[in-house]
Amino acid sequence: MKNLLRILPIVAALLFISITPVCAAEGDEVPLESPVIYGDFNNWAIEGEDAKPLAETEPGSGIFKASYHFDAYTGTGEGYYVFVCITKKDYGQYGWGAGEQYTLSGEPAAMGSASFFKPEVSGLYEFTYDSKTHVTTILPPEVFFETPVLYGDFNNWAIEGEDAILLTETGDGTGIYQAIVPFEAYTGEGDGYTAIVCLSKKNYGQYGWGAGTQYTLSGEAAGFGSKSSFKPTVSGNYLVSYDSSTNTTTITLIQEETPAETDAETPDAANTGADTAADTKSPDTSDSGVMIYVAGVALSAAAIAMNTRKLKK
Repeated sequence: MKNLLRILPIVAALLFISITPVCAAEGDEVPLESPVIYGDFNNWAIEGEDAKPLAETEPGSGIFKASYHFDAYTGTGEGYYVFVCITKKDYGQYGWGAGEQYTLSGEPAAMGSASFFKPEVSGLYEFTYDSKTHVTTILPPEVFFETPVLYGDFNNWAIEGEDAILLTETGDGTGIYQAIVPFEAYTGEGDGYTAIVCLSKKNYGQYGWGAGTQYTLSGEAAGFGSKSSFKPTVSGNYLVSYDSSTNTTTITLIQEETPAETDAETPDAANTGADTAADTKSPDTSDSGVMIYVAGVALSAAAIAMNTRKLKK
């Protein structure tokens, strides 16, 4: 009887196994729907409501991105543990867990190999995973540009890309950034073109990246309804000059556009350098601006000299 009682659990287990469909066996590995970041910051979840999946930017690109909020790390360690997990694996009595996974630098993770993320400020961080190299990069909530940019409705609000207008420092350490920008005369009914200088881009989560730190032409913090306008009365090339010490920007006419049908004439003195943004002072022109202006005056002078010779004949 005792022997029978001993083998009953074994018989019961065998019966259970024989009538239970085999869904997975220990050691089986299944790809996740998409790569996920995980670690102590989300209770090591690779699935469920706490999971942090990354979405492919374009079909077949192999680049996966997502933005998630992280609090500034205040612990005494190296930071939050962060891994990218690709598959889940059946560990038998221990259940399912992370399978194929990588550190932020792209090395196979687990068995003592770890990576850390130590945010200094709280905010949205963008994670980008490259499935070819397995490297994951992290962008902070705000990324400052290498150089300021001028933007507004005149360039479709572009702060990056081919439509962006970059301002270049006139010399190392001067803090003065300039660019020569063509503007058409403003013919609208408003105060003019909206013109703002932007220093950084900011992560707005579901809305994507947008202007971060930015200033009006008079040097006030822009955004949330605060903006500035520029209303050129004539079309031409304008010198845009941003002073990083005061955050003020001036926009000055340096060469008026000459109509194609008429002969070149000396620019009217009242127009040269007269069209500036409101509440600003005219800056010193850059070398390129001076050359353009001098070339224009020289061509006009040559034309007058030729007309004078014809009259003498």
